Amino acid sequence: MKIFLTSLFILFFGIAQSQKTFYASVDLFTKMSFNSTHPFEWDTKNVNVSPLFEYNHSSVTIADPLRLGVSLGWNINQKHSIEIGAHYDGVTTKSNFRMTTYQEALGYYTPNIATSLGRSQQNRYFINYKYSLLNKKDKTSLSLIGSLGLVTRAGPKEVADVGIIGSSGIIVKDSILFDYENASYTSNSNKALQLGLGLSSNIYVSNKYWVTLSFQFAYSGRYLGLDKNSFRLIYLNSGDTYKYVFGQYKRAMGVYFGVSRHFNLDNIFKKKEK
Repeated sequence: MKIFLTSLFILFFGIAQSQKTFYASVDLFTKMSFNSTHPFEWDTKNVNVSPLFEYNHSSVTIADPLRLGVSLGWNINQKHSIEIGAHYDGVTTKSNFRMTTYQEALGYYTPNIATSLGRSQQNRYFINYKYSLLNKKDKTSLSLIGSLGLVTRAGPKEVADVGIIGSSGIIVKDSILFDYENASYTSNSNKALQLGLGLSSNIYVSNKYWVTLSFQFAYSGRYLGLDKNSFRLIYLNSGDTYKYVFGQYKRAMGVYFGVSRHFNLDNIFKKKEK
């Protein structure tokens, strides 16, 4: 946070003195989250460890809500610009257990899915360097983005339980019960660095600026939380219990899709002409 505030001060001061093109923006974006054990496992997993149920989870989840942020930018010249910002961020995990359960009230078996959708809230602070690939006055532009980010989460710096939900039922009448549990935990770190690469485009229509669209992949080898999904089978006749545990890592990486609106702030910093 101190680094971010210091950079913000330097950016303000430098622009105020040099009177370069300066803008603020309001950002709206969504995110593709990565939840696998290995950062680059991006497929959907189906696990069949028992004939009584199937576990399914997606290593890549795009069920993230729309999030807000703000940015400040400095167009140094036609080719180079710097942007700093702060965004609400987070990671979404999605998984489910599929099985057939016995409905006592109905007297027959029905398909059943126990679904969990977990969202962890984070904050993201970043510095973007933009290099213009296409830049003509009052025309749609295209820029390459290189990014350095810091992702933080609330809570302790050690593993801790932050919530549990669950359900139970009957899989085989008078024979086998089940219970399901989804538990969320913090990791042993509450901060993670990101390195990002992407593209942005200022969209012009009839020589008038409308919005800025952006796409960026931000990589981090760390995760700031994890979900543990447990499925337990209880055999009534023998008393045997079998427990199956599956994990999803809430990685501090993702693909960001954003739309923002830039507001020119040059006049704020220009000295009044005498």
